[in-house]
Amino acid sequence: MCAEFQHSPGRSWFARLIDAKRVDFKEVAEVIFFRLVQYFAIVLFECSLSDDFCPATTILQMSFTFFQKGFSEVYHDSPKKLDAPVKQFVFQHLKDQEIWKSLRFWSSAFLFAVDGERQKRPKKGSWRSLNEEEQKEFNLSEEYSAFGHMGSFLYMMKNLDVAKETREVFISKISTIENLSRDQIHELIESVEKAD
Repeated sequence: MCAEFQHSPGRSWFARLIDAKRVDFKEVAEVIFFRLVQYFAIVLFECSLSDDFCPATTILQMSFTFFQKGFSEVYHDSPKKLDAPVKQFVFQHLKDQEIWKSLRFWSSAFLFAVDGERQKRPKKGSWRSLNEEEQKEFNLSEEYSAFGHMGSFLYMMKNLDVAKETREVFISKISTIENLSRDQIHELIESVEKAD
């Protein structure tokens, strides 16, 4: 299968298969968890080499979906060590992937995500067939979608240790494309910086 990943159909097939599996389960056993880390790394490497951003977008989202439960040592104002259950996500082992450094990847991934959501919405005919209220409603739903996806993408970028400069260029580019207001941009940046 690794040889297949040199070709787009193999990467696309793998991404679709993984996406379908998340419906059944998100928590996986340790052995499966580390296989996912290994396979995701291979696919992301191949996607990066060939600028194949669609399957890489799916893998990005799945790396924030699949997890294993482990234990972390905590001290809680006491000299005694306690074991606290924690979720360990696949993305935590994929931070060094070259594709995360690509602004072209992030821009494409964002547009894939927004377009994918747009395709799922019921169609109400052509723009001209919509009355003024329906056009306003459509524009508002587009704005909310872009704002929500922007928040998700900035969260993922920060957690993958994407450079702050890259995040800032991404914000500038996407907010211009999606016509987000300065207040919305400020709110996004502030919420992502606070999230940990």
